[in-house]
Formats: sequence, C-alpha cells, structure tokens
Amino acid sequence: MVAIIMTPSKKSGETLDSMQDAAIDSYGPANNYLTIQNNQINLSTAANKVNPNNPLIAKKWHLKTVPNYTRYTAFRASGAQNVLYQGNTVNIDSPDTFAFFTTNMRKSNTLTRPKAITLVGNQFTARNIDYPVRIFAGISDANLLNGITIQSNNFRILGKINNYYHSLINVREVPITENKRITYYPTELLSVLGNKIQSTNLGTMVDGTSTSKNDVLKTLLMTSNTNNGKAYQIAKNYIGITLKSVSYSNNALRGSMIWNLDETKPKYVVILNSAGKRLTTEQKILKSNLANFTIPIKLLRGTSIQIAISETKGYYPQSSIISYKIK
Repeated sequence: MVAIIMTPSKKSGETLDSMQDAAIDSYGPANNYLTIQNNQINLSTAANKVNPNNPLIAKKWHLKTVPNYTRYTAFRASGAQNVLYQGNTVNIDSPDTFAFFTTNMRKSNTLTRPKAITLVGNQFTARNIDYPVRIFAGISDANLLNGITIQSNNFRILGKINNYYHSLINVREVPITENKRITYYPTELLSVLGNKIQSTNLGTMVDGTSTSKNDVLKTLLMTSNTNNGKAYQIAKNYIGITLKSVSYSNNALRGSMIWNLDETKPKYVVILNSAGKRLTTEQKILKSNLANFTIPIKLLRGTSIQIAISETKGYYPQSSIISYKIK
C-alpha cells in the first residue's frame, strides 16, 4: 500500500475534510468487468503506526493532537459494476484504518450504482477498524441475481470495530436532490454467505443505517457465517427481509426466514407467477429467531416464480420480491 502525502486545504474556522488512502481504487464511469485477484496488501512495517499524512496535517495547522483525517482503505469501488475481488490478502495495522472494502454510487455526470460485485475467498486482518465493509446504493437486475455478494472470506479483527453497532457490514442509503426534492437510493440485494469472522467486538453481521427511516437494504440473504467458530446470523435496523435459504422439492417451496433484532411484526409469504399473479394463499409467519416455511405448490422444472414477503397482508407492491427458477 502506498501512502500519498497530501494536506487538505483549509480556511480559518473550517473543519478539515477526511479522506481515504485506498490501495486499489476503482472510480469512474467505465469500471465494468474488472477482476482484482491474488494481491498482497500489507501495512504492517511497524505495529499500530499512524498514517504519515496526519502528523503533517497537525504540523501545518498547528494542531495540539494528531488527527486521523487520512485513513486507510484496501479496496474502494465507486460506480463499479461486474467486479470480482478474489484471493486477496489484506493486512492493515494502523489506528487510522477505515475499511477493508467500500462501494458507493458515482454521482458525477452519469449516475452509476454498484452492481454485481463479489468479494470471495479473501483474507482480511486489522487491529482496529471503523467499517470492515461499507455499501451504498447497490442495485441488481430484475431477477435479484447480481447484487453485492460477500462470500467465504476470513475477517480477523484483533481489536475494536469502531462503528456504532460494531457491525461487520454497514449498508447506507444515498440522498440526492432531484428537482428540489430528496430521493433516497437504497441497496436492493446483499448476500452474506459462509464468512468466518474472528472478533471479540462484533455486535451484528449487517446493519442498515437510514436517514429517511425507510429500509436501506431491501433483501438480505444470509447463511453459514460464523464468529469465533460459532454460527452467527444477526442483523438489525432498516432491512426489508432476511432469508437463510430457498429451495423447491417434493411439490413444495421451502425457506428459512431470519428476524432482525429490532423486528416485531409477523410476515406474510405468498408465491406469484412471473407476471405477478397470486398462485398460493398467504402464509402468516410469526416472529422467531429462525422461522421455516413450507408452501405446497406443484411447479414444472424451469418455471419462474416470485416470492413476495411483506409485513402487510395482501399489499404486494410494498413486498420484498424474490425471483426463483425451479430447477
């Protein structure tokens, strides 16, 4: 990782803006179909060493204490789509560590949102870190097949996770003013599958931080994650629906639904055809830590259906819709 020595400009009385030193930074409208593979990113020449920009900033602006305005991020993807991060090893030992991975929409000229981004089989290690993974405004296609996927990674955090909920993955919406009105862009689909975490400070696997008080993450698929060797599937705050798995066998659709920590209402599940017509009656599912559902229905191989899950009976436009093809 190369630290670029920069000192932000500042007028009298203004607060300095923070910035990130990213090892691999993908930014621009043409960041499409990229593979970031088998890289070694190390910042460990000395234990707990600060970003060298920060002492320079303190000296320039005559600050009594060294700030952490410049912080480290291993991978940063703004406006990127169809990107694979695989087999990389990241080791950052600094009190100025911001994130292992962040992705955001690109708002300059052409608005481009993150899509089809996969982190798989990577090794991440840090002493203390603000946001291990941070996601803004990700999208997917109509079949919810290519959102953001975090799968089979090892996260090793020796000290503290410094965000409010001590979450591994923080999902946020992006507010943009359009025609004098604010539009909030959420993330449509996040899959968190088979990751191994080592942390004594982990508070939740995924949290949704919302300004609008609407769901910032529409659909979360989460299964087979562990922390310190024990199963760990915890999420909270402004997440529409969290599923463990969906499968079809013996003329029935089966799935497992996870209630997030702050959810209280029952949910209604119904199967629709590809045109949105109801094929089954609604099944009401009461809150539990992990609720299994079975919906009898006879379907031919190759049939495409939609699974609508809502907190409101019969009002499908407000449902989380998941497309599924019978195999």
